[in-house]
Amino acid sequence: LTGSQGFDFEIDGSSMLVLRPSPIVVDEPLKTGWAILECDNPAEVSTVFARLDADGTVLDSVSIPNGAATDAAQIYAPDVLGMALALMNTNETAVDCSLQSSTNTQIHAQGTVSIEAKTNVVSMLWGLIDGLEAADSWTRLGITCEEPISMLALYIRDGQVSGVPLTPLRDVAVASEDGEDGDDDGEGTDDGEAGELNGDGFTVRYPAGYRDDAEFVVRVGNEAAAKFRAKYGDSPTETTFHLHGHSQTIEGLNWRVQPGASLAYGGVRAMDIYVMARSSPETDRCCNGIGLKFNDPRYTTTVIVHELSTVYQHTYPGYNDYSGWYVQGLQQFEGLEATGDRQVWQLTARRAKDTIRCSTSGVLVGNLYWGGAIFHKYLATRFGEEVQVAILRARHDDLQEELAAVRPEDESACDMVDDFRAWVDEAY
Repeated sequence: LTGSQGFDFEIDGSSMLVLRPSPIVVDEPLKTGWAILECDNPAEVSTVFARLDADGTVLDSVSIPNGAATDAAQIYAPDVLGMALALMNTNETAVDCSLQSSTNTQIHAQGTVSIEAKTNVVSMLWGLIDGLEAADSWTRLGITCEEPISMLALYIRDGQVSGVPLTPLRDVAVASEDGEDGDDDGEGTDDGEAGELNGDGFTVRYPAGYRDDAEFVVRVGNEAAAKFRAKYGDSPTETTFHLHGHSQTIEGLNWRVQPGASLAYGGVRAMDIYVMARSSPETDRCCNGIGLKFNDPRYTTTVIVHELSTVYQHTYPGYNDYSGWYVQGLQQFEGLEATGDRQVWQLTARRAKDTIRCSTSGVLVGNLYWGGAIFHKYLATRFGEEVQVAILRARHDDLQEELAAVRPEDESACDMVDDFRAWVDEAY
């Protein structure tokens, strides 16, 4: 798609349309371009990236929702050498961007990239930042540009492509930039003062007006903690939830809490979890990845439990070895399971079913969160949740070998994927 010619098309309500360049000629150099989509009603738009073999057969693909153009964003990078960026500039002039890999204590590596007018740059991260090393993993990647551009992030490991959540930093309304815990001036649901509540192995700190939200976190967190202790064992980590009533950058983290963005950050001794309060006026908008509003209690429950599961999982060897879909998908599985709602699984299955594929390298999961969650639902249903923990306890980085040990000896990865798809069709 070059953007040089325009055409009109129509999409029926509650339906989907896929547009792709045609024909695909595999013996010519890779071509990139851009396109602008204008709709008379709001529409959810995603970009599909695919890997093809010499015959043009799709080996693996991933669909990543397009966000609004922004001039600043950040990504949590568990494996910087497996990260890739797609930066799209539809401006009339070239745009320069700076990239920085950092933690809250130091800058690890920096780089710059220039995107010409009406074109794009798609590159592995190590091709954009000189000196990037594996040791720089588990850092935050910040991207700052002179003008707003569209940004997408990819994660490529063991021949598998998946999408990576990218958080815009400057495209939301902000009530205050310097509010600390307890000082947010969001509306909330009560007139009380800021405070702190204790849950089962965790603490919830909340701003004035948000005690009801804090009590909700305690109820949901207590139920999850009871399950996690039985499933994963006791956690040695001191945990604190920080509720916020409006979008703001967390001091020292270069990370923004806002609707749809939550973070568990820390180490073995202490973990801080940052989330938006459900009754914040900013959460009355649509939608997250499966079409739930940000203030839907099912979504809020998913976020709370997803992040709390990190506290119980992050000391296991497999948490670092399987840093892609297996870990994020397991956390999302725990969050969705906690809702007790069949519809959220139907929505997840509908979105992610076709992202699960196979190849000679094994099972391929094309979306860290939703694809990982629905495949974990399959694993738990077919083989039991104890299998999830057993793989997380593994002390080597061959996830495909662990999955092969789960299925019957005479079954291949493709047999497993076929069984997964049959299970999805029957269950949802």
